[in-house]
Amino acid sequence: MRLWCAKEAVAKALGEGLTHGLQSVRMKSVELSHGRIHMSVDFPPFAGKAMIAQTHREGETVTAVVLEQESR
Repeated sequence: MRLWCAKEAVAKALGEGLTHGLQSVRMKSVELSHGRIHMSVDFPPFAGKAMIAQTHREGETVTAVVLEQESR
């Protein structure tokens, strides 16, 4: 669920949503103890862009927000 929320947050932060499919935003690595998921975008014009999503779980609810953009 954290990964799904992170993908949604990244795609929405770029103004696209998941219109390019779930595989258009990929997980590169995860820092589970901090809830951070490092992502890579695979759709134009953002192909190759690296992003970080911060996730949080409270009970059965998961939230994600894009906190920062990694430099290329």
